[in-house]
Amino acid sequence: MANKRTCPVFLPCLVGYLCAIVTLGAVTAISVSWMMAVMVDPIHTRSTISTFTYYQRAEWTIDEFRNVAHRGIMVSCVVKYAKAPGMQERPPAQLVPRWLAGKISIIQPGKQPAGLFIETTGWPFQCLSAFHELYVGANYESARMKSAGGIVLWEPGWTSDSEPNIAPITLPYHPIWPGLIYDVLFYSLLWCLVFGAMWYRRTIRHCSTIRRSLEL
Repeated sequence: MANKRTCPVFLPCLVGYLCAIVTLGAVTAISVSWMMAVMVDPIHTRSTISTFTYYQRAEWTIDEFRNVAHRGIMVSCVVKYAKAPGMQERPPAQLVPRWLAGKISIIQPGKQPAGLFIETTGWPFQCLSAFHELYVGANYESARMKSAGGIVLWEPGWTSDSEPNIAPITLPYHPIWPGLIYDVLFYSLLWCLVFGAMWYRRTIRHCSTIRRSLEL
């Protein structure tokens, strides 16, 4: 009878506890991602990889700025009817992460937008992203940026001699589902360990108190 009475109470408590832990893990993952987006600039880093390819009569440049928790990918193209000697000829969608390949289609050589800047944040996995379409006029001074998938906190001016200034400060909210799921599970496990340690410590203290009272 005791088991039948406690089981209906135990299951809702367990489900509620797991939901609370997962919610706390999700809040932590998003908070860490946003903190890295504000504190760590992906442009000003030494870990930069540049890839060039020729596709649809245009020379495509893919610059990747990477550090531990914040990554930026810049895709742009310049119309050139002749391929440079030794340059590979591959679609630019094959040179970016799989989840990003569909976004490259918005760039058409000789048309607007002229480029796309994508930033991703999160640790230990990239879990949130923001997209910035680049519209460039006759010179860099007339360039502008249209952002999606992120809350722009600050957008710097565009200067012709300082290309790294294209990176705004953004709080991304577009999910990268594999990374978001892994991060939520990771932080949920950490919170389980924290609360488990607190419960264990409280249990040890309680047992010690009972033992001392029995000895008296």
